Amino acid sequence: MAKVSLGLPLAAAAVGTVVTLFVPAKRLHIICGTAWAALSLVHAWQYRKKLAKDLYRAPLVCCPWQRTQGVLQSGRQNDVKRHVQAAQGRS
Repeated sequence: MAKVSLGLPLAAAAVGTVVTLFVPAKRLHIICGTAWAALSLVHAWQYRKKLAKDLYRAPLVCCPWQRTQGVLQSGRQNDVKRHVQAAQGRS
């Protein structure tokens, strides 16, 4: 999937969702909210690899695969890089 910029559509859907809260017809609010959710999912899918790396590198990650390896309990933060590379298939 190409990395199409979703900034403007996401902002429009968010503003539309908030603005339509005050409109009597709730169908438009449902449409804007659904569009916002769908665009958010597409955006997250586009950046899934970066999000995974960020989660691995976060200091308070609660990922089961890191807990079982003892990385967080022992404080060996240098091992996080090795786990990220292993997860990506680059040992």
